Parts: sequence; structure tokens; C-alpha cells
Amino acid sequence: MGKLGIMGGTFNPIHNAHLVIAQFAREEYGLDRVMFLPNAVPPHKKCADTADAALRLEMVRAAIDGNDSFFVSDYEVTEGGLSYTVDTLRHFTRVFPNDSLYFIIGGDSLRDFPKWHMPEEIASLCTLIAYPREGLDMTAYADALRKQYGAGVAFVHAPRLDISSSDIRRRCAQGKTIRYLVPDSVKKIIEKSGIYVK
Repeated sequence: MGKLGIMGGTFNPIHNAHLVIAQFAREEYGLDRVMFLPNAVPPHKKCADTADAALRLEMVRAAIDGNDSFFVSDYEVTEGGLSYTVDTLRHFTRVFPNDSLYFIIGGDSLRDFPKWHMPEEIASLCTLIAYPREGLDMTAYADALRKQYGAGVAFVHAPRLDISSSDIRRRCAQGKTIRYLVPDSVKKIIEKSGIYVK
């Protein structure tokens, strides 16, 4: 039995906090690998300045290059349409039948988990690894999910990095630097494409 971490998201763009969280989760919970899973159309996020899927995939591949424990999947992008976590987990349960799945999420996602599509089935398909968010009662959310859905919930103890994709897009639009917020390889793609410049 292996342990596969899955970090899904829009990755618009991927940034250094994503990478740090994935790396710390891998080490803390003995994950064999971590899959980065860009979505096609996230059901809970509407963003006018979302880079197209091909460019977001390119940025993720560039960001994780050189880390043999990280890999990217284009499953949700290739499927197209709305990306529901339950459908994705069903798919990877079939693809990796000998692996236990660990879904890496942010604290706000843990809070909103009961609003997700078919949360009870999601809880049966994976263990949730949450990155605590300041100002949220993470223990209370975790206890509620354990009680309501029988969910496996753990926390990743990674450094506090207050980096957000929305702030990176805003800085790009304002002509400000994003150096040290994203890997240099991702910075080059953003600058070359001009994707977030208004």
C-alpha cells in the first residue's frame, strides 16, 4: 500500500506556499508522492482573470520540475467542465487501487467542506490533510467532520506563508514584482505570457 497526496486547485498561478505545503505534508505523513491537479472549471470559484488551462498546467509543471516526489495530472483539465472532487477521487481510486489517497486542502476548504458535492462519499475515499488558516477554529471544523461524516482529518504543520494567487495577479496587474512569491520558472512564464497584465 502506498500513500498518494493530491493537491487540487486552480493554481492561478501556483506559488511558493503551495509547494511548501505539499512538501511538508509529504514528509509529515510519509506520502510517497504528491499529485498537483489543476482543475478545468472550479465549481466554487469564479474569476475573470483565470489563465487558460494549458498555461496553468505549464506553470505547475515548471514549478515542480526537479522534485521527483511531485507530479502533475491533467485529468480534470482533460475532462473539462466543472471539477467535482468526488468524481476525481472516484477516478484515482480506480487508477491507484493500491494507494491510500490524502487530499491536501486549505483551512477555508475544511470549513466549507459540508457544502461540497457529496461530502460523505469524499470522506470515505480519502483522508483530508488541512493547512491551518489563521483566524479559523480548525479543531472545531475537524471534529465536526469526523462526527458528521466519519472523516479522517489531519493537519500539516508547515510554515505560515501569507501568499495568495489573487495577490500575485493583483501585483502583476499593478506592475509590481512577484519575485520570491513564485518559482523563477513560473515568474518567467507569467512575464512572457502577460496573462495577468491588464
